[in-house]
Amino acid sequence: ALAQMARAPRQSLRMTLLLALATAFAIFTLVFTASQQQRIVDVSSYQGGADFSGPTANQYYVQAQLGSVTQQYRSIPGVLSATMGYAGISKGSASGLSSFQVEVRAVDTSNFASTAIWTSQDSTQSLSSLMQQLIAARNNAIKHSVIPAIVDAATWNQLDLSQGKPFTLDFSDGTVAFIAIAEVQHIPTISDNAGYGSSTATVASGGILTDYLTYATVYQNDFLTTSGTQIPPNYVWLRTKSDAQSLASVRHALSTGALQLSTVYDRRASDQALRSDPLYLDLIVVLALGAATALLLALLGNLIASWLSARSRLTSFAVLRALGTPPRQVASTLGWEQGIVYGTALLLGIIFGFLLSTLIVPVLVFTSVGTNQANSAISSGAFFIAQSVPPIQLVFPATVVIALAVLIAICVVALGMMIRTVSRPSVSQTLRLNED
Repeated sequence: ALAQMARAPRQSLRMTLLLALATAFAIFTLVFTASQQQRIVDVSSYQGGADFSGPTANQYYVQAQLGSVTQQYRSIPGVLSATMGYAGISKGSASGLSSFQVEVRAVDTSNFASTAIWTSQDSTQSLSSLMQQLIAARNNAIKHSVIPAIVDAATWNQLDLSQGKPFTLDFSDGTVAFIAIAEVQHIPTISDNAGYGSSTATVASGGILTDYLTYATVYQNDFLTTSGTQIPPNYVWLRTKSDAQSLASVRHALSTGALQLSTVYDRRASDQALRSDPLYLDLIVVLALGAATALLLALLGNLIASWLSARSRLTSFAVLRALGTPPRQVASTLGWEQGIVYGTALLLGIIFGFLLSTLIVPVLVFTSVGTNQANSAISSGAFFIAQSVPPIQLVFPATVVIALAVLIAICVVALGMMIRTVSRPSVSQTLRLNED
């Protein structure tokens, strides 16, 4: 078989490269499509942090109303869990980094874990265990006026923190003391990309997560006598049912009435908007059509070339049989020839496909801005950060294995047909012995 291929190497190389490149492009398309779909899910969940979230339109709640207002949100038909807290931003770090602004999320730790959406990309520790750490440190923190904080990686690295190390942040009323109790990669709803910002679109460099009762009490103890400032619960996270009636009820309650949010982040609406984005649809369709066309033409071209090669060599195979070569050995020779071509092509296609996916997909995957209320006025800085926060996941779907299995099956069937073509004709008819 190798000797026969060496006599006409160009055709074998052309067939191998054609099928290999088409297979690689098909694998790349499947991986990109799956990764882009996963990106939509990740971004929708990260930017809202829950099924619904947003700042309250009524900014005059006080700390004592935390439980009662939370219960009002929980009583909305379709809501499974509700959490209130505080969302704010520091003016900078008191550690000599005046331009390093940190977003603060102070949450009701008693029910935040059952409401928020956190993934393994955000933290290796479970959210419930992080909340228990904040609850356990509450009394001692209030006593010493040092707020325990869960710190994202950007802030942790910028402030050179370690577990148990104190740090301070500057606010409009003064300096507040914190202590780092845990590091997480990201805190959902916070675009933590240290060092990015511009004069036209300032973006916070990092974020911290604290217990609302601890934060509000310590802040009030520090500044109530001097400025009279309190920390009102001004942010809501909701976990809801997914049926249409429940979603309509929640959306209506959050857009009108006493429980209205000034800006509503709707995870499901954002997901739907991103999936219907024209750029996303165009790119997916173009890649799918291109990959399918290339693979179909490569298969068709290889099959035709192999069949014509087998037909043109019938006389040679008949001579071998006339000289005493068993039909099985003749068929085996052709099988090895085509098997080497198809096997090498599929192996190279898999290697090139995975290599191409690993190098190109993370760069090509993009994050669009959905047409919803929460993203209606997104800044250029936030849009830039949204391309990499949360991190892009490279997804190798099960459809890759299915597609390769189908491709292998087609090659096996084609090879069987060619072997049958070689083995079926009689020696006398092929050599035309009855006419000589």
